[in-house]
Amino acid sequence: VALMLFKGYHVILKEINEDLLFQGVKRVTATISSVLKRMKMPQIAMEMGMRNLTPTTTYEGFERCDMVVEAIIESIPIKQKVFKDLERVCRKDCIFATNTSTIDIDVIGEKTTAQDRIVGLHFFAPAHVMPLLEIIRTNSTSKQTLAASIAYAKRLGKTPVTVGNCVGFTANRIFYPYGQAAAFLVDRGVSPYRIDRLLKKAVHMPMGCHEMADLSGLDIMGHVTKQFVDAYRERTYVSKLGALMLEAKRLGRKNGVGFYKYKGRATIPDPKGIEALLAKARQGIQPMEAISDQQIIETVMYPIVNESCRILAEKMVTRASDIDVVSITGYGFPAHKGGIMHWAQ
Repeated sequence: VALMLFKGYHVILKEINEDLLFQGVKRVTATISSVLKRMKMPQIAMEMGMRNLTPTTTYEGFERCDMVVEAIIESIPIKQKVFKDLERVCRKDCIFATNTSTIDIDVIGEKTTAQDRIVGLHFFAPAHVMPLLEIIRTNSTSKQTLAASIAYAKRLGKTPVTVGNCVGFTANRIFYPYGQAAAFLVDRGVSPYRIDRLLKKAVHMPMGCHEMADLSGLDIMGHVTKQFVDAYRERTYVSKLGALMLEAKRLGRKNGVGFYKYKGRATIPDPKGIEALLAKARQGIQPMEAISDQQIIETVMYPIVNESCRILAEKMVTRASDIDVVSITGYGFPAHKGGIMHWAQ
């Protein structure tokens, strides 16, 4: 919402009750204030931006919308209800977009008659910073809807990549084996902090996969893992550690403790804090013999390449360079390596 206001859009922000609406407006205000402070812009810029925001708990005014972007909880029944409501209150040419990160978009829109106007717009957090915007097409999405979505992405200053509709789309799908391969190693005795250190120092990723899990939230990662296991069961690995972390209320950055501890901006490894959880997760699993740094890198990174090749073979993207752009702008794969496919070649 803050990004749309920055770019001059008139925005209606809808929530289900006044409390959540107040929290939403508060977050938008905080985001804008932070950006203005960093850019050393006057307070009047905040007032001008917020002038274009209409907070509401009803669908009043939605009949004037050109596009609605849904960004609610990852629940299929709730999303389906919202899309039915939108079809009832919006214009016949209004585009309905979903910001889901995993759910099949055909399923979200199946209870409407507006499939040609439904598209996925997958923003990456934080949305006002990360450059990638995945535009997900279904078999029913019209060319006009795609063209309008690409124009919208460019006005926002995003790097749009059009991809096919599957669980995880392209960015999350190619990187889900990355975390699972790391979990496989951790269950067999490798330190999660060693893996993260190698990914940053040797591969030049901006953060390790366990830091990334903490940033996303281990509760969210648990939900996403279930989606991927259901969709790609024959090539998934599920560690007990994730569930044990949730039981221990180690949710990640959001509550100050996950794989790491967080104090202000500091990210602090917490080997003693997760020691008992690791021991429990590793019960009954044969420890791995000595493993080299290069073997760890290959074990974690090569599954990303394999899934990328599947994406290309299934025609979920038009060309290999689309995957390169997604890996750099969505997950921070080092640009000087040219993207995951270029690196693999």
